Amino acid sequence: MSHPNRSLGSTMGFCAFLNRVPLETIDSIIDLIDDRSDILSLSLTCKSFARYLIPSILDYREIRAPFEMSQIWEHIADNPILARRVRKVRVTEDLSARALPWTIERGIRQSGRIELAEGDEAEGSFFDGLASMFRLVSFHWGSPVRRDSCRYTFNRDGYDEVWGILADFCPGLKHLEISDVVNVLSDAALERRSAYRAWSPVNITSPLRGFYPSGAYPLHISSTLC
Repeated sequence: MSHPNRSLGSTMGFCAFLNRVPLETIDSIIDLIDDRSDILSLSLTCKSFARYLIPSILDYREIRAPFEMSQIWEHIADNPILARRVRKVRVTEDLSARALPWTIERGIRQSGRIELAEGDEAEGSFFDGLASMFRLVSFHWGSPVRRDSCRYTFNRDGYDEVWGILADFCPGLKHLEISDVVNVLSDAALERRSAYRAWSPVNITSPLRGFYPSGAYPLHISSTLC
């Protein structure tokens, strides 16, 4: 059985070694680790690692936020180094399920309110942020389908821009999941949609025509990209 003091000494020696490694080298190594649990385990090896890895890297591995929360998307777009640390994005209207970097979450808690943008401002901020995440691995759009409100966020034009950004700026994307209500009546969008045949959904739900206004159908896509 190993002596506890010997184990403690080994851990302290490892931490001392890590503290001498330049941050640029650590960043290069951590950049190869996608799993948040692995980064968390590494951050718990010593306090200095925890102070650096948790707010600067771990908090950015997965972002869950509403499409209209321009604050987070603008923050990502304005900080390319932080943007490259994002691996998973889940767009959701459920504010209670949000996962934001502490710098953003702290501001929300201090102000006591969440500001949501609308229209072109919301789309522009989101597209800019998404285009900055060139290390993105998983993208999930989770806008709920509600038969009472018939609300849909994107028309086909908007979806086409998302496909284009993911294809052009996120070469490492492996998983794509979309759940929303879309407007399928845009002729211009239908023409441009043919340019993105590479995105092949595994399954798409059948339109529930009886529940939604003409042209607005619930859509679900779940795809693993090779």
